[in-house]
Amino acid sequence: TATATAGIEGNMPWKKDGEKWHLSDKGFPLGKGVKWDRTVLPKMLKLLREVDPTLEFKWDVRDAVTVRPLGSSRFWCRIKTKESAALEVWFVGQRGQVNLGRLEGIGRESVIEGDRDDGSEVLKLWFVTGDNLPAGKVKPVLVEHLRGFLKAFGDSAEKEAG
Repeated sequence: TATATAGIEGNMPWKKDGEKWHLSDKGFPLGKGVKWDRTVLPKMLKLLREVDPTLEFKWDVRDAVTVRPLGSSRFWCRIKTKESAALEVWFVGQRGQVNLGRLEGIGRESVIEGDRDDGSEVLKLWFVTGDNLPAGKVKPVLVEHLRGFLKAFGDSAEKEAG
């Protein structure tokens, strides 16, 4: 009866126990294997929780996790957990708030996309090894980035949620 009530989608592993699903070795593209160190994801999650313990994690999508500040209708961070080449992490922020030079030594690769209609830009980072995620260097960047996100989108997010 539980299956009938929730339907097939409601009984998928990412819906039933999302965090466990995203941390597992299941769900990657067949035949490609995982080419990134699987310890990077738990490290990233720990770091995000240190940046703001009130962040809300949404685990119920098959291949990605979104992270929102408490009460925000908009996500600040999206973690693509089931890519084979790297752990891909996006951070939405206000345009011009991040300088690529500040990201040296963070991630295997980093890109800023700022051509969005809503005035935001997306910082995209790819992680392959634990060396790509130096917590002491990443944490201050994320604290500042979250502050910028809240400044740019906090009021509208609160109005939408309220």
